[in-house]
Amino acid sequence: MKSLSKRCRVGFRGFTLIEILLTVAVVGVGLIGVLYAYTAATRNAVSAERAVVASFLAREKMEEIIADRSLLGYGAVLSKEYSDGRLPSPFSAFTRSVRIIEVDPDADIGSDSFLDPLPGSGYARVTVEVGYGDGSVKLETLIADYEVP
Repeated sequence: MKSLSKRCRVGFRGFTLIEILLTVAVVGVGLIGVLYAYTAATRNAVSAERAVVASFLAREKMEEIIADRSLLGYGAVLSKEYSDGRLPSPFSAFTRSVRIIEVDPDADIGSDSFLDPLPGSGYARVTVEVGYGDGSVKLETLIADYEVP
């Protein structure tokens, strides 16, 4: 019996408590890293989805303004109120604002940025901004007062 017990101690060593605790700690740290990466990926996917929806909502309003320019004329676009504020369900997490400012196309020498306001110029800078929780999407275009023959 003595030789069997000695053989078990020397030849067939098992895991010690310290080895098991170290293994659990290493696996635990690895799991925490994987869970953190999964959470971050999920959060980024939701943010990307909101950005896509916000860009669609901004484009929708921009298309409405461009259509009004074609159908109703330049003056109608300047006088109409387009801002929505908070959007109705299912887009209640989004806000939409519209700014239409007549600008001077020749105010900047060498580079026409269309940033300087000038009422009656015949050029208007249209800015549509859709905001959501942690970001926003902004679209800008320029419309002009012209007659189609």
